[in-house]
Amino acid sequence: MMFIDMASSMGPRLLQIIKFLWIILIFVTATYYFSQHKQVILSSITLITLDKVLYSFFFLLLTKYSICLMIQQSLLKNQAKLSFSEVFRVYNQTQIVKYLPGAIWHFVGRVFLYKRKMLSNLQIRNAMIAENIWLVLGSFFVFFIVYLFDLQFLHKSVDNFLTSTFPWFISTYVYTFAGGILLFFVIGFWGKAPRIKAIA
Repeated sequence: MMFIDMASSMGPRLLQIIKFLWIILIFVTATYYFSQHKQVILSSITLITLDKVLYSFFFLLLTKYSICLMIQQSLLKNQAKLSFSEVFRVYNQTQIVKYLPGAIWHFVGRVFLYKRKMLSNLQIRNAMIAENIWLVLGSFFVFFIVYLFDLQFLHKSVDNFLTSTFPWFISTYVYTFAGGILLFFVIGFWGKAPRIKAIA
């Protein structure tokens, strides 16, 4: 993480240049993706209705609010006092780069912004581990709620469950859990702390 520490000490001029180049990269990536999937995207747009847009917008805001609240509480438990608006800005700024190749840049971006807000390595490590534990537990909770109340799920045979649902469950949630474990070791070793305090 020496790169993040060095970047945090750079001047605002260089930071503005990096932000500009990042926006250009995102624009180029989005343009390339659209050119490769033009027909699929255009055909999907024709299926969009106003009620779906409103539902999606509502649940998007609810999800972002809930995640930012969880992040803020994880930070507060580790004596890192950031306002909800600060957390909201950090989260949304770093989500832009989440889908770039590598799938780690939103973590790197958040660490960088946390460092600029004078958070210690230990605070960042513990807060990010805590929030990922809550995310994994939340994923399991939502899965079982859907499993219990979706009639199509209830009426599936055991064979169908074993051949389709179970592998999907393993591939989705074990992958998430493995990612959380990897994050634990990466941030844990970087933080140089022998044990986690105030993890939740």
